[in-house]
Amino acid sequence: MERGGYHSWGAERAVVPRPRLQLSAAGGCGLLSALPRIPAKNRPLKDSSPSVRVAAVGLGWVTRHRHLPALRKTRGIELAGLVDRRPGQAEVIARQLGVARHFAGDSLAAIPWLDEVDAFSIGTSPASHGALIREALELGRHVITEKPFTMRPAEGESLVALARARRRTLAIVHNFQFSRSVRALLADLRAGRYGEIRFVSALQLGNPARRLPTWYEELPLGLYYDESPHMFYLLRALAPAPLDFLRAEVHPSTRGKRTPAWISAHYAAGPARIPVKLNMGFEAPLSEWHVIVAGEDCLGDVDLPRARVPSPRASARTTRSRCSACSTTSSSAPSAWGRRLTTRRRLLLSLLGESPFQPATSWWRAIELEVVLRHGLPRGAGLDLGCGDGKLMRILLDASPGSASLVGVDVDPLETRDAMASGVYQRVHTAPGDRVPEHAASFDFVFSNSVLEHIDDLEPVIAEVARVLRPGGAFLFTVPARGFHDCLAGPVFPWSERQRYLERIDRRCAHRRYWDQAQWRTCLGRHGIELSHAIPYLTAPEAQRWETLSRFTAGLLYAIAGERMQPIQIQRALHMRRRGIRLPAWAAAALAAAISAGVQANASPRYGCLLVDARKRP
Repeated sequence: MERGGYHSWGAERAVVPRPRLQLSAAGGCGLLSALPRIPAKNRPLKDSSPSVRVAAVGLGWVTRHRHLPALRKTRGIELAGLVDRRPGQAEVIARQLGVARHFAGDSLAAIPWLDEVDAFSIGTSPASHGALIREALELGRHVITEKPFTMRPAEGESLVALARARRRTLAIVHNFQFSRSVRALLADLRAGRYGEIRFVSALQLGNPARRLPTWYEELPLGLYYDESPHMFYLLRALAPAPLDFLRAEVHPSTRGKRTPAWISAHYAAGPARIPVKLNMGFEAPLSEWHVIVAGEDCLGDVDLPRARVPSPRASARTTRSRCSACSTTSSSAPSAWGRRLTTRRRLLLSLLGESPFQPATSWWRAIELEVVLRHGLPRGAGLDLGCGDGKLMRILLDASPGSASLVGVDVDPLETRDAMASGVYQRVHTAPGDRVPEHAASFDFVFSNSVLEHIDDLEPVIAEVARVLRPGGAFLFTVPARGFHDCLAGPVFPWSERQRYLERIDRRCAHRRYWDQAQWRTCLGRHGIELSHAIPYLTAPEAQRWETLSRFTAGLLYAIAGERMQPIQIQRALHMRRRGIRLPAWAAAALAAAISAGVQANASPRYGCLLVDARKRP
């Protein structure tokens, strides 16, 4: 997913989105662009050498969701194999991704296909970095490692010396400094648009409920040790001179954790003693990462975790503002220079990017996932019932705090093939919902998004959900509800019969039922599952926007096919569901704005869908 942005006031710039993870070398040079055709030990250097062959070591969340996608998409890089110390982990992920080589173990020297490796990408826990880096360098391989680099400065210095002695490239994933937003800010600084720098400040707020590594509390000062490198390399890059440490304030955790509640560190840059400050809070209700540069002429802000977009029209009063570098128009209201993307808009952008030929479905799903996020996805071991290709769950997890270990199940083998390759699930089964190949009481929760309404014989599926859930486990699902038809505008032509129109929509969408809360309570209760509460969503204006979009997309294709093929079959026949098809970010933003335009809030009691939260009886 593309996030992050840069704004300056005075010398104002357009929004520059942050690209996906770029693996980059410490010290300002890109490892991936520097490595091509650099040989491994005893490998002759030839102009016709193949791509750099990189093996990924440590297959945790960051490697699976950040490093591997970047490695696979980067020209000049070949993913040579996967390595993890946990038995079976590398094999499972290699099979999901179609990677031929894998190895389970702690020693790089024991890898049987070591001769096929030029470089290692290390994504293990920080305590293991030093030993793995040293072994890789001694084997004559190049290294890029996750931050933090090492656990002790002396260890890091010895590894740098070893890399120089062996003439190997050693790099750290300090990716934010190579993002387009930070590079735009650096370009403005170099061009002198800020004038003399008055101060530089970094602020990081973190919600402790977000997805976090399991080992962070083992580090010195906990999460601070893991996340502060991002802020330090940005402050060093943006400050006008080297930093001198002045003082630090550490406020202990209020939650009994090693990670402090708050840390402030104060520095001075250069002979002018320009103030540079770092503030990091780890017990905030939200997550925000900002780096601010204040000059005599301009103020710049890089907003790292999220995108900012300019408002389409400055409706607030504006004033002219002069700086020595340029003339800009700035606003007296924040909405005129930019606004935060709402959760729904961010979800819609992600969905449109992943599924450019399904604008109507993306609109519906963005509304749906927003409700799920507000409610909260349960934690622990989960089953995604009707997982499809895994894209929806990946988008949901990227936007969701906390973490879950997931198993996917779907009846469609083409969908489960893509779900296995998504990296979202530990396992994926091609099986019907009433025969899940998992042990009884295996899961803390079962999640199902717009699936149950398509199943003809629902009772065996609910019974299977009850079987695989642990006592007290959650069953969270979304479904169209009894009010769905009432929310629709109906046929375009007044002479068309509304009932036939609705029946045609039901056939196209394969909707088998529209139950209310009472009907779901009765059905679930027969299998020992109690409905806790149900949240209505999809207002009439929202449903009618979906109706309009689908009328000219899936509805049109369905009619052309003579109503003999479902939309997913038509999309496959037209190669619209091929892996790798993405909508450019600018196009997704434009389409999202067009789709959302004019949909007003509605206080009507009519809603078209339900989010149901139920619990298995203890």
